[in-house]
Amino acid sequence: MKRIKYIILGLFLFSGVVGFGQGGYFSTTYNVAIPTGNTKSFTDRTSFRGYSLEAGGWINDNVSLGFAFSWNGFYEETDYQIYELEDLTLWAKRWRYINAYPLMGTAKYYLNSESDFEPYAGAGIGFQITHQETDFGMYSIVDKKWLFSMYPEIGFNYWFSQATALNFNMRYNWAAKGVNIESQSYLGFNIGFVFYSW
Repeated sequence: MKRIKYIILGLFLFSGVVGFGQGGYFSTTYNVAIPTGNTKSFTDRTSFRGYSLEAGGWINDNVSLGFAFSWNGFYEETDYQIYELEDLTLWAKRWRYINAYPLMGTAKYYLNSESDFEPYAGAGIGFQITHQETDFGMYSIVDKKWLFSMYPEIGFNYWFSQATALNFNMRYNWAAKGVNIESQSYLGFNIGFVFYSW
């Protein structure tokens, strides 16, 4: 958890010093995520717990580079069943959790930077801290790994002032397989604000 606090602090500091010639930006969004693939097999419920922070700067009128940190928490509960755990047989409820923390470098291309409505396409590449846990009452199975990760993104900014815009984006988050953790994926729908700094 301390690492995550330092990452967020670094993101805020980064947002204060970017300015690749065309100004910098800072954005924050509320994230909703639909699990897919192995993530869906593990926790088959839409996540309404998530947020994203991003800071960066425009290198010209159409291209920006940045750094993003986000979180989505997935959760699923099942009824009482019999579970076999190595040498144990349990009659218990089962709770499954995945907390995904992507830490990404980002690039975006803006299709019409002269308009208040500014659609864009982008991508992120980096790592995802994946915390996967299964609880059976007092017994837990926990795996935590750093996984190579990437996402494509489409979205738009709607600038209602020179310094503030509404942002909506969709991302397909994918993380590679790790030891004891299968590859992870989910589709994110994110809405929030972008703040421009000169």
